[in-house]
Amino acid sequence: MKTLAKMSALLITSVIIGALLIVAVYMLPVSAVQEHLRASIDVLLKEGVRNSWAAFSYTRPPRNMSGTNFSGVLKSARPYAISDGFTDAIMFSKAAYRSNNPVNDAMMIPSLGFKSDSEFGNPVESLAKSLDDSMRDKATISNYARYWHGYLVYLKPLLYVMGVPGVRVLNLILQMIIFTLITAKISRIKGTAYSLALALGVLVIDPVSTAICIQYSNVYYVMLFTLLIMLSRNDKLKENGGYCLLFMFSGILTAYLDLLTYPSTVLGMSTVLYLLLNDDMTLCRKILGMLKLGISWCAGYAGMWSGKWLISYLLTGYDTIGDALGSAGGRMSGGVYGLSLSWQWMFSHLWPVFAAVCAVMMLVVIAVYVSVRKGRTSAGEVVPLLLASLYPFAWYAVMKQHSFIHYFFTHKNLAVTVFALVCVAVKCSGHEKKS
Repeated sequence: MKTLAKMSALLITSVIIGALLIVAVYMLPVSAVQEHLRASIDVLLKEGVRNSWAAFSYTRPPRNMSGTNFSGVLKSARPYAISDGFTDAIMFSKAAYRSNNPVNDAMMIPSLGFKSDSEFGNPVESLAKSLDDSMRDKATISNYARYWHGYLVYLKPLLYVMGVPGVRVLNLILQMIIFTLITAKISRIKGTAYSLALALGVLVIDPVSTAICIQYSNVYYVMLFTLLIMLSRNDKLKENGGYCLLFMFSGILTAYLDLLTYPSTVLGMSTVLYLLLNDDMTLCRKILGMLKLGISWCAGYAGMWSGKWLISYLLTGYDTIGDALGSAGGRMSGGVYGLSLSWQWMFSHLWPVFAAVCAVMMLVVIAVYVSVRKGRTSAGEVVPLLLASLYPFAWYAVMKQHSFIHYFFTHKNLAVTVFALVCVAVKCSGHEKKS
């Protein structure tokens, strides 16, 4: 009961502090923010809404160079190395908005928008127009109230002192430092093989795009800091419901910062590390622990998100709840662009993917069976990891439409599957001692 009371207090406090921080951010001047965005707008316009860092166009001169031209091979990585300039431009527009009513704007999250011939418009071009004083009279107000947009708490102050390239470089440096600390701690505590497992999972997230794209970096930071805290304070977290509080807070931060990218990665990667750090527990205790931590994270995520809907309605009278539920219904629907995303339709069109997944699952099951029979590992060590590897598929099953149309970043959820299955492979190999 004490843990439940602490979790309730944590959620309520987070909603209040989160709202106050957003209000405070909207009280800051935006002249310097706009100037730094003007200095960066040419780069953003050149990149467009779906830029890929893997979009190489190198051509080998026929006479003075020899060897293989890798351009075609590298281009195939484009769909999985896309930076979401579409959403980043929306975020920059929110940060550059000049507020006249901080409380109302903190709840409605307005920005200047412009009509476009395109159905969805081009946020990068709209951002450029909003920074042009001569175009302001033609602008309309575009609200985005159903999310917290907590990224504004750090993004607006950063843009106050540097442009977009500077933010990206800072992202790269911070993410590399934190990731290095995490892998060093895992290697020291569990062994180098598990550091490699984490690194392979992070490759699916694509750390290049998380440095370039602000939209992608939010979930990545929450995941990294959660893992770092677990590695540093595992023994303390096992006392007095510490793990439940940590997972709940990571869910709260994800809902506060994220715009629905790949949030299940935070829960899944943290769960896999929890199983590795507490490998001495019985199978029953591991499953029970996964259940408690999953509920804690979901309670924090859903509670923080719905807290925004409620407090926004109370302060502005806007039907944020109806707006959010309507959007959620669309994201979970089984149809997109006139197509029905039923399992039958997906299997008939994506049967090679299903076949590959089934083949991998069969190989994993066989490897686990053989390893258990030979005494290299036990069911208690690998079964929870196998269950954790399925977390992304549970997310895809619920968020069908969203996962389908945003494949270029929702595939990052599969980092959990890669991390978990490589850990299973390490255990089945019988070589998991520190090197």
